[in-house]
Amino acid sequence: MRLLLIGPEDATSEKLAGQLGSSGFLPVTTPCVRDALDRHLFDGTSAILLNCRMEAERGLAGTRALRAEGAEQPILILAARADWRDKIACLDAGADDFVLQPVRSEEIAARLRAMIRRSAGEPTNQIVVGNIQLDLKARCAWRDGECLALTRNEFRLLRLFVFAPDRPLSHADLIEKFNTDTKQISPNALEVLIGRLRRKIGAESIQTLRGIGYRFSAPDVAERTPAQEDCRLAPCHAKHYKKY
Repeated sequence: MRLLLIGPEDATSEKLAGQLGSSGFLPVTTPCVRDALDRHLFDGTSAILLNCRMEAERGLAGTRALRAEGAEQPILILAARADWRDKIACLDAGADDFVLQPVRSEEIAARLRAMIRRSAGEPTNQIVVGNIQLDLKARCAWRDGECLALTRNEFRLLRLFVFAPDRPLSHADLIEKFNTDTKQISPNALEVLIGRLRRKIGAESIQTLRGIGYRFSAPDVAERTPAQEDCRLAPCHAKHYKKY
């Protein structure tokens, strides 16, 4: 199993890579998340190990950046200092497991194998909320069975809404979840993005809550046609992304 190991380039990391190699993994090492993203090192890997060495904040920022760029692999964070708040923040950001050091390499390998098994057991990458359908892996979206031509950031915003249906989300919530350590969005840009997304999925789907923020609530579909049930009949050109 190919493993992406992100962490400092030193003797300790080399030792960990060797130990995981003896446990059946094929580690691909890189010193930082930015290098992993620039070189698309996460492609073709079964799992990602973020070795933060000390503070958990690096694992939080790294997880957000990887998820924002579409990395779907399970992520395990290693850190030497963290409290329960750090762990919750990292898990909510998309990490699958969090382990405090020191820890034996055998336990790390076992946790990685468990995450990979759980990931392989996922029945689908598709999520349906009302008349909106998403394919997380292909980064495609449909409304009433019709493919939506979404930009990369429009899809990311829709994904945030879909994972919180009928729940109020403030501007601060959306900006915090949307931003990464390498990509930022301003309040004005967020407003523009929401307006464009509304035009594509239907204005009624994103409600403005005065003084609070927004709430996503896609209308239900009383009866779907075969084309609406099988998104493969309405192919998306997911690679045609623009910045916004």
